[in-house]
Amino acid sequence: VMKNWGVWVTVCACWVLGSASASASAGERLACHVEPVGFVEAVAEQPETGLRYAVRSGSLAIWRPSQESYEVIGEPGALKGLTGLSFDPQTRGLYAVRGVEGGSELVQVNLGTGVVLAAAFGPAQDSVAIKGLEFGERVVDIAIDPADGTVYATIGGGAPRLARLARTSGRLTFVADFERGVVVSALSIDSAGQLWGTAETEQHLYVIDKSTARLREAVALEAEMSDPPQALSCLCAGLERCAMDADGDGLSNAREAALGTHPFRKDTDRDGYSDLTETEGGHFIDLNDDDVLDALQF
Repeated sequence: VMKNWGVWVTVCACWVLGSASASASAGERLACHVEPVGFVEAVAEQPETGLRYAVRSGSLAIWRPSQESYEVIGEPGALKGLTGLSFDPQTRGLYAVRGVEGGSELVQVNLGTGVVLAAAFGPAQDSVAIKGLEFGERVVDIAIDPADGTVYATIGGGAPRLARLARTSGRLTFVADFERGVVVSALSIDSAGQLWGTAETEQHLYVIDKSTARLREAVALEAEMSDPPQALSCLCAGLERCAMDADGDGLSNAREAALGTHPFRKDTDRDGYSDLTETEGGHFIDLNDDDVLDALQF
């Protein structure tokens, strides 16, 4: 166990960083999972359940704690070339980037079959080509902000830099180059909206400023681990244990998990009444008269 920058981290032999507590809110616990090169190509955790998914040898896999291993889902090798994963807490979709000839593309992954989701971006449109890359550049990883759905991307193959990615058009808007030439190889955003990253050759977990791409060394990884980090996922360690209120609607993440409302959406069912009003504000909103709280129907 190490303590650095006010963050507690437990590091296991498999490079899993667990029980790291951040200061975003009293009672919140931050858990970051860092995988070394050669183990998995990408990793992401489902915000609402804490289930960890990864791409390993081109296949979608889910972490089975009881077996201490990943279990392949669906068709083996269906996700070859994929380098980054991120869940969208608002739509609950699993987005991914993969390398293609001349650049990168954005896709969604079917959690049940382990293949690219067909027509995810419109009729007969399974993917979105990422635009704005220079020759030889590629998108290495992505992270989706739970607050507003912004997709952040780390760019490799040229000057290492941070960008925002429009998921419908594929257009990149560059934020800034990473300082000192640090090549950020993995990104993740926790439930408080903090962007984290790891670098190809640096043994640190970085806090990244989303507006300037500035890096701060937050956690030192154990020196005896010689393999560089490749995949990263950070989130609150189970939303039911988070005291914070991610969407600012007056209900804590833990309370929203218990109620069944969306922890990243102030008005879960988008009917004009906040989740707080519909659940604990003394107003039972049932516009369709089915005796079920409207906030739970989304």
